[in-house]
Amino acid sequence: MSRISCLVSVLLTLFSPLLACSKVEAPTAPAEIRPGEPSVGAEPALKVGPGFDSDACQILPGAEVVQLVGGRLTEERLIKDQETVVTRCLYLISDDAGGKAFVFWLMPAEDYTGMKEFMDDPYREVAGLGDEAFITYHPDDDRYDLIALKRDRATIEVTGPNEEDVRTLVSAALKAFDR
Repeated sequence: MSRISCLVSVLLTLFSPLLACSKVEAPTAPAEIRPGEPSVGAEPALKVGPGFDSDACQILPGAEVVQLVGGRLTEERLIKDQETVVTRCLYLISDDAGGKAFVFWLMPAEDYTGMKEFMDDPYREVAGLGDEAFITYHPDDDRYDLIALKRDRATIEVTGPNEEDVRTLVSAALKAFDR
């Protein structure tokens, strides 16, 4: 099972109670860090540039996500891989159509080439986003996956239910590196 398929299965499991108008009870895992809380004993955050330590939820806050894609933020959760410097932020958003989920991954710049080489589904290059970018559609999961490189700083990946929103969120994340 690909990383995307596995992630979507987890998202759907978490998100389905929300679609039925019930409260989402997210499982507590050792890897979970809530935005704004210090992580006791955790490794330092990914250094995404000179003097710039951060995590995925700091680069692209949930309030900015809903401002860009609409809806109401029902959950924003930082998940840190305990074995690497990779962080990701999960955003669950409710709207008139029911809801949608996005995941933003923040990884070292050197991860970009390997991700491209091992992509399961066909992809196409995307001009105008970062130094390089490509997008793919995962039909089994009905999700778009856009991966962009900010050279010497970070690899950025956003997955979501439609191409336009995914492009918008990658663009916003890339702008954070110019602040």
